[in-house]
Amino acid sequence: FTDYAGHAKDLAKKLDYSGYDGLCAIGGDGTMFEMINGMLKRDDQKTIPLGLITGGTGNAFMHDVDCLDPLEAASRILKGNLRQLDIAKVDAKDELYYSFNIIGWGLVTDAGHLAEKLRWLGGLRYDVAAILEVLIGKKRIAQLLINNEVIEEDFVFIIACNTIHTGKGMKIAPFAKLDDGLIDLLVVRNVKRLKLLSLFTKIFNGDHIKDTKVEYFTTKKLSIKSEKEYPLN
Repeated sequence: FTDYAGHAKDLAKKLDYSGYDGLCAIGGDGTMFEMINGMLKRDDQKTIPLGLITGGTGNAFMHDVDCLDPLEAASRILKGNLRQLDIAKVDAKDELYYSFNIIGWGLVTDAGHLAEKLRWLGGLRYDVAAILEVLIGKKRIAQLLINNEVIEEDFVFIIACNTIHTGKGMKIAPFAKLDDGLIDLLVVRNVKRLKLLSLFTKIFNGDHIKDTKVEYFTTKKLSIKSEKEYPLN
């Protein structure tokens, strides 16, 4: 059992990998994030295959690989069929992180922070937090550098995706692929709250990307700069 936030990261970083075929955990996206970051920051630089048995709240990654049943996940691990997974290197204020599913900035991050305070709501906390953040409304001025273009704007959110899903089954980036070497980037500039709420209802089936207020890019690299400090998810 993990005893504290970051415990899975510490285990992946410090465990002796000698004689083992893989490192597996029962958990969700947060557990997977910790395992990847622990392994890729090892002093000996050793790596072994990772396995995840479905046991989280949102399970965005497991939605992407169509494996929401923990028994099915365990069965796949035992078969040993490996697959490649893109990893994004994130340099945030001199801190290095490795991301395998999403990098969120703006409303999506604020909603993620708020959702942590609403864990008693279970999977619904992501939906409730997102709606509350839409209703609050905030200005977020930043400069986005992507594909040799600079966009300076009041952004609602910027989210870089390697997985199709985020949260509890939201199809945030319907064209994303786990192993194509590309980031699928969604950008929403400042729009009215009612429009945001209508977009939110479309995220679960991916129809939000049809809206003219949603910009969809693919890229290998991007940068976000702002005078005010904002957290990343």
